Amino acid sequence: KVYFDGNETDRYDMYQGGLTLGYRPAKNTNLKLILSAFNTNESETYDIQGQYWIGQVETSLGSEEYGEAVQSQGVGTYLLHARNYFKASVVSAEHKGAIIKEKSTLKWGLRYQHQEIDDRLREWEMVDSAGYSLPNPTDTPGNPNPDNPNLVIKDFVSAKNVLSTNRLAAYASNQWNLKTKNNSEITIAAGLRANYWDYNEEFLLAPRVNLSYKPSQNPNLVFRLASGIYYQTPFYREMRSLDGTLNPNVKSQKSTHFIAGSDFRFNTWGRPFIFTTEVYYKMLDNLIPYYVDNVRIRYLTDQLAKGYAAGIDFKIYGEFVKGIDSWMSLSIMQTKEDIYNDFYYDYYNSEGEKIISGITVDTDVADSTKVEPGYIPRPTDQRVNFSIFFQDYIPNHPYLKMHLRLLFSTGMPFGAPDTERYNHTLRMPDYRRVDIGFSYQFINEGSTFGKGNPFKHFKNMWVSLEIFNLLQIYNTVSYIWIKDINNRQYAVPNYLTPRLLNIKLTAEF
Repeated sequence: KVYFDGNETDRYDMYQGGLTLGYRPAKNTNLKLILSAFNTNESETYDIQGQYWIGQVETSLGSEEYGEAVQSQGVGTYLLHARNYFKASVVSAEHKGAIIKEKSTLKWGLRYQHQEIDDRLREWEMVDSAGYSLPNPTDTPGNPNPDNPNLVIKDFVSAKNVLSTNRLAAYASNQWNLKTKNNSEITIAAGLRANYWDYNEEFLLAPRVNLSYKPSQNPNLVFRLASGIYYQTPFYREMRSLDGTLNPNVKSQKSTHFIAGSDFRFNTWGRPFIFTTEVYYKMLDNLIPYYVDNVRIRYLTDQLAKGYAAGIDFKIYGEFVKGIDSWMSLSIMQTKEDIYNDFYYDYYNSEGEKIISGITVDTDVADSTKVEPGYIPRPTDQRVNFSIFFQDYIPNHPYLKMHLRLLFSTGMPFGAPDTERYNHTLRMPDYRRVDIGFSYQFINEGSTFGKGNPFKHFKNMWVSLEIFNLLQIYNTVSYIWIKDINNRQYAVPNYLTPRLLNIKLTAEF
């Protein structure tokens, strides 16, 4: 049992805007100038106390204490405190251009981006077990001159970081549209993207190529192949270590893609459909390992890893009901990483038993074995994802619609806090959700209004009512970790909102 008190107040204010200027000096030439700005102001403040009691539950059906705690395993308190404030401003100026010809299209672009970061981080955690603050220094009972050490809390982070950086990016690509002798269509697109960041003086070149083939024997079928190198340049979060310091040597994460896919258009029940299939393999390098702490991403900037992602996606999209689109999708994916130079030791006693803290009686070490964990699941390793989105009209009311959404995905990996990344191989329960919604378009193409009616300026307007998680399934989002007297940790699940009602008004001018 855990009893909570305290309060958490989080606030996220985000502002963004953009301006695009277009110019066409010739019929087949398009030029654009894009100016944009983004600003975010975030605060995360909380003081939360959790007082817990762990007890062994009586499971004997004949006992008068059935279902009650009969043996205490741990009593304690933890206090979480944070005063975190984050501000970021990003200003960009970009030029894009395109020259479109009958058999080719040339595109290019150049972008300059300036970033300002102001981060104030201060948080700590205090843990009390049976009246003792942990970690608790050892002392000798009866010592006439006992030590009086300073109070040491479990975790403490304090940092102030101000950062001003600039990025440059440019790209050029060309697309060729070709026809074979038998009128099959071939499209080839090749390009090169360049990036420079003045913070770590990193200059990157990323070539990419795409190929599509539409056979003349079946023009409703398209085959696609793609390959290329992609870099994810780090933003501020990827640079900040767990102790709040910045890693000046951080580099961009790299992914080499190999993708094959197909699109098949067909008609059934007199209505159009498209079936898409895509299989991919991505080689990942220079990865920054991370884990999810509650709903926050924690990057381990002092480590690097290699990895891969492989999977296959299926999606069918079309008019299951005439005049309105629905779809079904299925994705199967595996992604793993291998952290460079990580290892640990397993220790054994004289009887050959593996020593496990709090369980093994004989803890005298007689032998040890070095273990290299190798590949472990990444936090995004969600093996199966399946979803259905179905829409229908209410009979005799074409502007009144209903939609139904079903979601299923297998559990995400997770692990206990204050443990090495290679230990995060546990799995959450599967995610399941059913949503239902209704929408009514009360202003449409057939609506007429008088001269003075203010609604005459609206093109479309509709109101919608949605119920998320209709069946009120308790889906796990994270865990609270609690220790007992044997230093064993217990994962107490945190659940997402069981049911949510959403009312929305949408208008188009």
